[in-house]
Amino acid sequence: MTELKLKTRLAQIVVYSHVGLFIYAFIIAQFGTFEGEDAAQLFLMGSPLLALVAIAAFRAVMGFPVNDATQLANSTKVQMSITVTVAFVVLLFVAYTITMLDTTISVPSIKFAVGIIETALGGYIGIVKDVFFSPEET
Repeated sequence: MTELKLKTRLAQIVVYSHVGLFIYAFIIAQFGTFEGEDAAQLFLMGSPLLALVAIAAFRAVMGFPVNDATQLANSTKVQMSITVTVAFVVLLFVAYTITMLDTTISVPSIKFAVGIIETALGGYIGIVKDVFFSPEET
């Protein structure tokens, strides 16, 4: 995979995931077990970091060349960046899905889980943004 294809793939993952997560949050708000302020807080907690990376990725894609003349990307770089990005998104979807299930998990516990996801993987997502979608790199 070339550097440009990797950037494009990551951009697709974060942009489509952010839009999907946003829509999913509306669905959960309608049919989930959380109500009002609790649902809004949870969804707003999980969105800002992903939104920041998605907006940077979207802007970067707008400037990508049509022809790919970039070098091959290191396979470890490809694997790590895609895996961490997908894990971040999947874990947020899982945390949101838990709110639709009739479980004994409390509202504060799920908010805490989203906070852990944002903290634990957020730094890595920040690196993905800086490496692949900073203005100097695109």
